[in-house]
Amino acid sequence: MVQENITSALKHLPPELASTVNYECSSIESYAAKYKDKVFDAVIMSEVIEHVENPDFFIQVASDLVKVSI
Repeated sequence: MVQENITSALKHLPPELASTVNYECSSIESYAAKYKDKVFDAVIMSEVIEHVENPDFFIQVASDLVKVSI
């Protein structure tokens, strides 16, 4: 959760994606609490899990953000 990383990512974001991509500097727990009713088709976290204090909890919160389809 470093704003500097978001600033760097924005520099590499293609202009045609600027209106559809949103970055937030937040923990996944804070994000899930803020957007309680928001779910996604997928949650992609690259180069993240090795940096969290409680990987099991982190994965559970991330999983709760994914739509359940039957």
